[in-house]
Amino acid sequence: MPTEQAHAAGDDEQPRTPVATGARSGDARGRPARRPGEMRRAAALLVRALRTDSRRFFVTLFWLVIAAGFDALGPLLGKIFIDDYLVPRRDDVATVAALLGAALVSGWLAGGLRYLTLIRMADIAMSAVRRLREWVFAHVLRLPIAHFDRAITGQLVSRITNDTEQIRQLYVQVLFEVLQGLCLLLAAVAAMAWLDWRLMLIVLTLVPVLSGIVWAYRRLSAAAVEATRELRSDINARMAESIAGMAVLQATGSARRFARRFGEVNRAYYRSRQREIRANAFLLRPAMDLVNVLLVVAVIAVFGWRADAALEIGLLYAFISYVARVVEPLNQITQQFSILQQSLVAAARVDSLLETPAPRRP
Repeated sequence: MPTEQAHAAGDDEQPRTPVATGARSGDARGRPARRPGEMRRAAALLVRALRTDSRRFFVTLFWLVIAAGFDALGPLLGKIFIDDYLVPRRDDVATVAALLGAALVSGWLAGGLRYLTLIRMADIAMSAVRRLREWVFAHVLRLPIAHFDRAITGQLVSRITNDTEQIRQLYVQVLFEVLQGLCLLLAAVAAMAWLDWRLMLIVLTLVPVLSGIVWAYRRLSAAAVEATRELRSDINARMAESIAGMAVLQATGSARRFARRFGEVNRAYYRSRQREIRANAFLLRPAMDLVNVLLVVAVIAVFGWRADAALEIGLLYAFISYVARVVEPLNQITQQFSILQQSLVAAARVDSLLETPAPRRP
């Protein structure tokens, strides 16, 4: 009797053995959580999949830095225009037109370079995921026949398809947003330090605040994210079992019992997703929006206490623009935390399958 049919017709309390599908992380409900060593090995697997395209990756990173430099140039040009021409009412049409034209061109160049680097990063990501899927499938083909007597087909298919697709989202969305955000942050900090290092220190308080948000989010969501991935895999496995073993289910009168077990897993998945969504709603965009408002208020307050505040309106404009340029990329990064958590869990599950012993080819 196939494994799926045996599970479907088995006793209601019969334990399920998730062989080579992340068993070390606990039961199907994701308890206990994965050990840090497993997550480090998962991260190493992600890096190894990218290693072949390392040269293209660093070239893409270089152009991201150039794009961030062009993006940081806009507020500097705006500051010069306001302080040197608008406030003193200097009538120099040629210079003003040159400043406005330079700001427009720098914005176009920054947007165009980001677009091209996103396409290049997507190509690198698809190559890495293709390579990873080939590794996983080749490893599955080398596993001994006895392994498939214990393994659950639905969960094996989930490793090769769903988990590798989740890793693709990590490469395309998370990696690009993180690199772009860090480049924009460094360019904006360098420009702010050149303009006024005291105001820059106020903006840099965002770094420990963001670290606290990340720490709290990981504490609140890590277990829920891992449980969600495990439960989704279990749902796929149970559906595959029910379809493959439908004749056995109906012949033995087990359909009602199997439906009840499936409903329990489905409800557990719903509750896990609810915990994950609550953590996202509380700690991601709302928290960063609040930090953005507090930073703008602090910059305006400190600027208002300065004796020469009336003479440097352009400086205030530049710093408010840089606050927006710093906070918005960080906002985008925090929006990717959920995908990052899910992708690391998916990578850990793929790594656990790749670590399953397989006989060497002759």
